[in-house]
Amino acid sequence: MSVPTEKIPVLEKVTGPATIRYGKVPKIHLPGSGGQLQREFNTHVGQALVGKCLYRRGKRPYNVAFNELGEMMPTTFVSWATQFFAPYRTRTDKDGEPVHQFADMTEQVAKHCLNSLEFREALPPINRIYPSPVPLMNNQDQLILCTPGYEPSSGTYIHTGPLLPQPPDPARPPLTHMVSSEGYYKSSTPAGKRACSRGTCGAERNTTPCAKAGTPSLPCASIPPAIPAWATCSCATAPCAAPSSKSPIP
Repeated sequence: MSVPTEKIPVLEKVTGPATIRYGKVPKIHLPGSGGQLQREFNTHVGQALVGKCLYRRGKRPYNVAFNELGEMMPTTFVSWATQFFAPYRTRTDKDGEPVHQFADMTEQVAKHCLNSLEFREALPPINRIYPSPVPLMNNQDQLILCTPGYEPSSGTYIHTGPLLPQPPDPARPPLTHMVSSEGYYKSSTPAGKRACSRGTCGAERNTTPCAKAGTPSLPCASIPPAIPAWATCSCATAPCAAPSSKSPIP
């Protein structure tokens, strides 16, 4: 049994003298006036912005500005979006007739729109980002060369410019709790609170600070005990020798 799909309405466009100021763009009724719901506004905005270089990365909307790929924020969205549609509300004139009054959406309306499921579903997803062109298999099992820009069949974005920093993910552990091939990752925390590049050996780990080439270090007692001795930092007296069996520090 097929599930009926919701019919996407054709958006009315700006006509008459208003086109001189706003252009021949779709008109979208702002929520809260004339019985318009926020959900309807979100759906119409998503429809109006299809193909306008706005993407979804995870649950967040992203776009490219000044050759930087970054998250679209509500304060920016308020004015950026009016390039592609004209928001309006309904007012009643002195004769009781409805009049369309063009106006910006509020920051709160923009925030609700960007975070809504209806809007996010309309955005093409970015599944991976590469800094240079790469060969990939598309959804038709054809080998293609992804050039700078968005490749829709695989959700790949080739971005040669800088990436704006992302907000921290609370579900992801900090780098100081992760181990690389060289031991602990160093963080940008203040001097004296950095994790060591390598650890201490056996009994020394609770008493001897770690040191490597004069880098500010941390007492080894604060290093998570689940990390094996061979992966932790070197003592001030002697580096740790990799044991025959890489067992965790007791």
